[in-house]
Formats: sequence, C-alpha cells, structure tokens
Amino acid sequence: MGNKSINRYHTFCKSLQNLGKSLDADVKADFVLEGTVLNYNLTFDIAWKVMKDIL
Repeated sequence: MGNKSINRYHTFCKSLQNLGKSLDADVKADFVLEGTVLNYNLTFDIAWKVMKDIL
C-alpha cells in the first residue's frame, strides 16, 4: 500500500471516531441528526475506498 492508502486509512479512523461521538449527542436536535447522517455517509465512502485499496 502506498502513502495515499495510508493517509486514506488515517482519515477513515478519524472519521470513525467522529461518528462515535454521535452516540453521546442529543438525537432530538435536528442538526445533530443531520450531521450524524452526513458523517456516516463520509465514513462509509472512505471505508469503501480503503477496502478497495487493500484488495
């Protein structure tokens, strides 16, 4: 794996940590729910790219 793949993996780890912060947030607030959905989409896309790099 190249340097680009390693950077992408680190970005995935950071995004996953940010997504984990949503567990403690107030779900009733609209902006928290929207932010969680956007963060989930970003994390999923990065995870897909990391898996493609590995395979």
